[in-house]
Amino acid sequence: MCLAPEAAAPAVMGHYEDPSGTNRRSHCFYKRQPQTTAELDEAVLAMEISCIENLRYGGTDPEILKRLRDRGLSHLCDALEEKG
Repeated sequence: MCLAPEAAAPAVMGHYEDPSGTNRRSHCFYKRQPQTTAELDEAVLAMEISCIENLRYGGTDPEILKRLRDRGLSHLCDALEEKG
């Protein structure tokens, strides 16, 4: 748990807390979709700095896909994944 994605994008990132009452945190997740350009920038940065690359883009927006491709993050885009 590096906590880097949450620090980079606090408006859109959250951390899963075990509901058993232990308050143990196990992973980060997007708690909501980015709504502004600044939030989108932060969301992309969160993908880039995640220590285990567990954040993915499942959409098909050509501009976002280009941005992710240009940053070397194609492997985290469902629409760009090689089918084989």
